[in-house]
Amino acid sequence: MTKKIFLLAKLLFVSQLLFLFTNCTDSVEQKDTPVENIENQKPERVVEINYFETEVGWGYDVIINGKNYIHQVHLPCECGGEGFATKEKAMKAAEFLKQKIENHERSLYISRAQLDSLGAL
Repeated sequence: MTKKIFLLAKLLFVSQLLFLFTNCTDSVEQKDTPVENIENQKPERVVEINYFETEVGWGYDVIINGKNYIHQVHLPCECGGEGFATKEKAMKAAEFLKQKIENHERSLYISRAQLDSLGAL
């Protein structure tokens, strides 16, 4: 009689393990799918640019998802304390920066050579 009870307890234990194992693998598979999708997605960014005139020239603000991230009063390279000569030049630089942000580039630095090639100097 003791052997039968021990055998039943053993079978019950094994069946519970199998039940837990199959439920765990199902839940892992369900969790893997969304994680893969999240890793491949990049955060959505709404980028707005506002232009303004200062005493030293033109500048711009870069607003991402409603928050002001960049307040650019001077030329963004090591060009001294001057602003952009015209609003159009500020627009060229700001649009270039906007593209970098939308492309999720890590470096938002704009060099003097890049400003020159954009016609923003």
